[in-house]
Amino acid sequence: PSAGSGDIAGSAPCLQLWDLRQRLPAAKFFAAAATPGNVCFDAVCDAATDVLLLAVAGNSGFEAWDVRQAVKPLARTTSLPLSGLGAAAISVSLDPHCGNLAAVGSSGPSGSAKGGALLLGRLDEANPIFWHCRDGPDSAAGVLRWAPPSRIASGTHFGRSPG
Repeated sequence: PSAGSGDIAGSAPCLQLWDLRQRLPAAKFFAAAATPGNVCFDAVCDAATDVLLLAVAGNSGFEAWDVRQAVKPLARTTSLPLSGLGAAAISVSLDPHCGNLAAVGSSGPSGSAKGGALLLGRLDEANPIFWHCRDGPDSAAGVLRWAPPSRIASGTHFGRSPG
């Protein structure tokens, strides 16, 4: 994916999905979360469904799409629970193992590295709720990557019992 400006003056910026064998983008996603400033995105192929998912986070917004349905986001929020005035989303990662979880890393207040947070959210709701990751980092997480399921400790996992 690549980020670009919208086709229409004043429209939301767009993410473009490219097939490098073609001259035009394969799909365009007009992303309200991709406002000027910090913008980050991720794309994964869901291991369970073999569906390509895209996500973008910027400032205090987040959006995710199932690429088969480019007209409407799968999930969208404009109010990530950030750590103070001037904090912004600086990284995003979709879980490639189960397809319905997203992580967002944020800067601290006024864009500082101190006081950043790691947020976790579920994508199975149109208006996802993101929570601060308990025992997560206390500084900005600029790069995120999910651990394979075999490395997740037993017990409850994100509000659900395993199994």
